[in-house]
Amino acid sequence: GKALKGIIDFDNVSIVNDVLLKDLAVVLQQACSYSDKKLNISKARVFLREYRKFKGLSKEEISLLPEMILAVFIEDFNYAYWMLVNDPQRARLDRLVKYSKSAQWYWNNRYSILEKLK
Repeated sequence: GKALKGIIDFDNVSIVNDVLLKDLAVVLQQACSYSDKKLNISKARVFLREYRKFKGLSKEEISLLPEMILAVFIEDFNYAYWMLVNDPQRARLDRLVKYSKSAQWYWNNRYSILEKLK
């Protein structure tokens, strides 16, 4: 069956919850989303169920996940814009559009996502 084997984090290795939630948001954004960056609820639920076997998540922490994913997309948009200004040869305009649309989708659907993740 499907089981969580582990998460490797070399960016913000920590046990502090705010960093933990950002790490979870990145996993949900990258590994539990469709190619258009909309959340695949069934994958996200499986991931969170398996993750909770190792580390408990409070209702408050879970309630923050949709907005944390939104923040990750805003951060990605910011980096894509920085690339456009500072390294236009390697920058990709399509990423600005994708990250903007994804952030807007998460903002508009944050309550629905939260209801489905419970």
